[in-house]
Amino acid sequence: MVSDQMSRTLQSSLVRVEKQQKSLGRWLHLRASRGSSSSSGMLLQRPDSRRTFVPLIAKVCFFVFAVQTLLIPPAVGKQTFRSDEWITECELSPGGGAPDCSITVPFWQAQGNRDGSFALVVMLQTGNIGIVGQPFPLKAVLRVDKNPPIECRQTRYCIFPSTQALTVASQLKVGSLILIDVITAKGTFRFSLTPKGYQAGMAKIRAWGYRPLLD
Repeated sequence: MVSDQMSRTLQSSLVRVEKQQKSLGRWLHLRASRGSSSSSGMLLQRPDSRRTFVPLIAKVCFFVFAVQTLLIPPAVGKQTFRSDEWITECELSPGGGAPDCSITVPFWQAQGNRDGSFALVVMLQTGNIGIVGQPFPLKAVLRVDKNPPIECRQTRYCIFPSTQALTVASQLKVGSLILIDVITAKGTFRFSLTPKGYQAGMAKIRAWGYRPLLD
């Protein structure tokens, strides 16, 4: 059973993804009207020899995501920190209990008419890990370094099994590479990420004086 807090966090991340995807569409339309190609970018080689397309326009998307997350004044009792693309948030519990903390990283891919915008969300108090985005995930595979991959198969909010998620959360604290495959109705999107921002977020949470479940 996914907690209410996890559902709210995933929904919030999905809203951000949808907004950045709309901004991406407007940006691409503007470039097209000026006769510019939207295919500029660079290719990063994955260890399994599959390639991940990391477009220049991802920088524009992340700027939009960062503005939505950091420049909008946080709610009372909420603390926010950003390192690289990773967003760390902690919200104090109304009853004075342990705060609800999450770490989120958005990631994008654009290939011709096939665009994908997603977010990986880690809930530190419950140990849940999920992926949301557009197009909606049908399945996702997550792997840290050379450890065994984990898999989720849920539409819209793809939540990984709790036991496996706890193992991956431990791997993220010391890992150096994250590989994510997101399977959608429009095809498969493959990504390579660094967990350095996650590790910085965990350090910041400790500096705030919190001790989440996954620490």
